[in-house]
Amino acid sequence: MGIFKRTKTIAKSYLMKDRDRVKEIQKDTEQMMRELKAKEDTINMHINRIDQQMIEQQELIKKFERYQSKAETEGDASRFALQKKQAEDEKQSLLSKRSEYEQTLRPFQNSYQTLENGYEQTAAYLTALQTEAATKQKEAEMITQLNQYEEKVRRELAEAEAILELKKDSF
Repeated sequence: MGIFKRTKTIAKSYLMKDRDRVKEIQKDTEQMMRELKAKEDTINMHINRIDQQMIEQQELIKKFERYQSKAETEGDASRFALQKKQAEDEKQSLLSKRSEYEQTLRPFQNSYQTLENGYEQTAAYLTALQTEAATKQKEAEMITQLNQYEEKVRRELAEAEAILELKKDSF
C-alpha cells in the first residue's frame, strides 16, 4: 500500500499546483492497469490453448490405444505404443507448461487486483480533493466579492455622512 499512499500524496500536491498533472497521473495509472489486464488475458489465452492441446493429446492417446489393441502385427503394435508414449509425453509437457503459466499469472492477478483497489480509493480521494479545491475557490471568490461590496457600502455610507454633515453645516 506504500505505492498508493505515495501516489495519493503526490496527487494531492499536484492537484494544488496543476490539475492537468493529476489527469496525467490518472491516465498513467489507467494505462498501467490496461497493460496488466492485457498480460493477464494473454496468459489466460495461453492456458486455454494448452487445455485444448491437452484434450487433443488425450484423444490421440486413446486413438493409439485402440490402434495398438487392433494391430495385426507386433511391429504395428510397437509403433502405435511408441506413438502413444509420444502423445503421453507431449501431454505431460503441456501440463508442465500450463503450471508455469498459472504461476506466472498469479502475480499479475494480485498486482492488478491491488492496483485496481488502490486506484479506486485514489480516484475517490482525488475527486474529493478536486471538489474541495473547487469549493474553496468559490468560497474565496465569494469572500472577495463580499469584501468589495462591503467596501463599496462603506464608501457610500461615508459619502452620505459627509453630505449630511455638509447639509447640517450649511444651515
